[in-house]
Amino acid sequence: MPLPGDIAERTRGVIPVTWDALEGDGRYGDALLSAALEIAREAVLGRQYSEAEEETLPRVVIDYVAKVAAIEIIPAGIDYWMSESLSVTTTGTNETETYTDRAAMLRGLRNDLLAETRAKAEQIAGLVSYWPTASMPPRPRMNTQSDLLLTPSPQEFPRPFTQTQFS
Repeated sequence: MPLPGDIAERTRGVIPVTWDALEGDGRYGDALLSAALEIAREAVLGRQYSEAEEETLPRVVIDYVAKVAAIEIIPAGIDYWMSESLSVTTTGTNETETYTDRAAMLRGLRNDLLAETRAKAEQIAGLVSYWPTASMPPRPRMNTQSDLLLTPSPQEFPRPFTQTQFS
């Protein structure tokens, strides 16, 4: 059964063969694909969206979340395709069929998706008005505004070694 929502549909468009293979595999299935989609939604949007809310999102945001979800799914896809045979040899007719190394292709796709999503992260964060705390600028860990000045005041030269009105 296909997973509902525009993000799920777009993710399937990014990795269609791997999506179908994992969806039909008893070791992975719809539940884990759905979990990867939820992780991507929460990482990009800050919360889970219903199908109706997903339809209101800009297409560029849906595409971005789908690519983040694909990045989450690709390691499982690599694991799946590594267990598949790359060639089939038949006897009698001496035919050999060789398939592409999908695991290697997924690794390359993952690197491309990582570069693309990193480049668009700020644009998408502005569109959805959600900035993960990890991307926020660092804040001081200690507030010393109410402490007395510890360094000399530029108005006094040479500074006495006692507290003054400028301290």
